[in-house]
Amino acid sequence: MAAVVLSVLAMTGQSAAAASSATPLTTPDIASAKCTAADVWLKVTGSTGVHCYTGKGSLVVDLPGVDRFQVIGAHSGSIGSSGHVFVFSGAGTREISPPITVIEITINT
Repeated sequence: MAAVVLSVLAMTGQSAAAASSATPLTTPDIASAKCTAADVWLKVTGSTGVHCYTGKGSLVVDLPGVDRFQVIGAHSGSIGSSGHVFVFSGAGTREISPPITVIEITINT
């Protein structure tokens, strides 16, 4: 997980010192939301269903079997697993094969 965190930090412009801190990467404003909410910016589909998020910051999650994510609107950020980081910018849907377990979601804008 440390490699994913450092990769995400490098992409988001945060320092490596922040990774060694026991506090979260950012004060998370990111939160789980109802998928029908008007302010949802990310939908992640996995073996446990569709999970929707809104806000800005970083959030540690445990989403197994993720094979797709959809960005709604002009947002940038990343989703990461223990071996992969998928960076996104702008609206669109991305398929992931083989499926991964997402352990962190970061939204920058």
